[in-house]
Amino acid sequence: VLTIYAQQAISKDFLKSLENLKFLNDEHIAIIQEKNPVAQHDERLLFLPTLTAQAVEQEVILSQIHSQYNFENSPAWLAEVVASYLVKDTIGSEKTKEMVQTLKDYMTASQQLAWQEAMDNLGQESISPETMDKLLSTVLNGKTSYFQLNAAQENGTYPLLMEDERSIYVDGIHKKDVHVILYEGQVLYSADTLLPYLGYTAGEGKNGYYVNSDNRTFRFPKESGFYVFNQRRYSTISDPIIKIVDHYYVEEAWLQRLFLVELQKSDGRIQVLTQAQE
Repeated sequence: VLTIYAQQAISKDFLKSLENLKFLNDEHIAIIQEKNPVAQHDERLLFLPTLTAQAVEQEVILSQIHSQYNFENSPAWLAEVVASYLVKDTIGSEKTKEMVQTLKDYMTASQQLAWQEAMDNLGQESISPETMDKLLSTVLNGKTSYFQLNAAQENGTYPLLMEDERSIYVDGIHKKDVHVILYEGQVLYSADTLLPYLGYTAGEGKNGYYVNSDNRTFRFPKESGFYVFNQRRYSTISDPIIKIVDHYYVEEAWLQRLFLVELQKSDGRIQVLTQAQE
């Protein structure tokens, strides 16, 4: 499977460590030890600055998976996630490791088996965050944009959130940019997009998250336990506004209480009805 060209004699211990490595197939690959390679990897030729069993395993697997599957215009970690499931051993960046662990922690045993089967049966179609989300939504029996949100997240990882698939209407008008998610047992509405439809400006400021209309002003501080309404402080047991990575959400019960709306839910839609403001 491997031919290794090294700058020094290869130790027996290193050769022994290679015997237990897991690869996707037995197609031959040549590995050249080169600190500053001028050529690029291709399907059968890899350049590595240092020779370790871990580096060899990871680079060979990633080379094989890119030759076997189409990851056109997808982030590098996506191939690492798929490869981790195909060889049943997490490889790649810290982001990849966190995402794989999140998936393992979230899924039931039967869902993990279904997800593993889905990864094993990936075909020749292009693999993207969108296609991975479709597979994951099927396995979890609910809509999620886990891979797409992580593709848009440059630093760190985005948590695995389930989404309410119903259309959101505000006073009878469909609002495609308003989203409802389920997070840690709470129903959350996207604050940045919903609150402006209710007549407020909303955004992050120096001392928290500010929501203002002509005669109603709110400040939700970064510290939990209270909020400020029209310059008066009110204590809370739960947080009305929740920040998840770079996005703000308003909890459903607090949405009705603070922003004076009525919610009507049916199989296909969630209707947000505004009321006369005090």
